[in-house]
Amino acid sequence: MIGLSPVEQVVVLVGDSGLRLRRMEILSTGTASSCPMPVREIVATVLRHDGVAFAVAHNHPGGDVLPSGADFAATDALRNAAHATGLRFLDHVVVSGAQWRSTSA
Repeated sequence: MIGLSPVEQVVVLVGDSGLRLRRMEILSTGTASSCPMPVREIVATVLRHDGVAFAVAHNHPGGDVLPSGADFAATDALRNAAHATGLRFLDHVVVSGAQWRSTSA
């Protein structure tokens, strides 16, 4: 479970036109304090699985769900990539344990 992982992981959730989950895939695994946000691979995964919409989640193993500056920058990059490819970007969520926070709010 991503929220309980001791290292950061990035997960993409691929949705269809009715926003039903088509696929969930871990795309990146990092360290206890960082993880790459592979925007190109995220978009490729959505397109490869015939997705129309997607959301991304990653965890903060340290317990703090407050998004970092890098998290907000990744959200902007994901939003721009979705717009450029005609996909619907739903959200980027930071999780830790049972807590979560949206970077898109």
